[in-house]
Amino acid sequence: MGAYDTPTRPCPYCGTECEADWVDVGVGYQQCGPYYCPNCGASEIGPFDDEARILTDEEKKTGWYKPGSPVSDKANTFKDCLVDHKTAKRLYEMGLLNKK
Repeated sequence: MGAYDTPTRPCPYCGTECEADWVDVGVGYQQCGPYYCPNCGASEIGPFDDEARILTDEEKKTGWYKPGSPVSDKANTFKDCLVDHKTAKRLYEMGLLNKK
């Protein structure tokens, strides 16, 4: 895998290949958003997510929020749906990005 490859991960709930949001930092890409399953809606739990959020045993085991659960409170969202960083920037400039 090279510096500019963006790895995928299988969803721990349904097995669908999932992608995350990545940004070019000059020497490769850095992940800047959670992995998200387009099939079942599961999403990766981030290292700085709300510690008060109560996780199920399965979420603790997989490191992903279960399907149908809200995404990370730190993720870029519009109408409570995950958006990539480029879309988030445009929405922010228009005043439409969800407030955190």
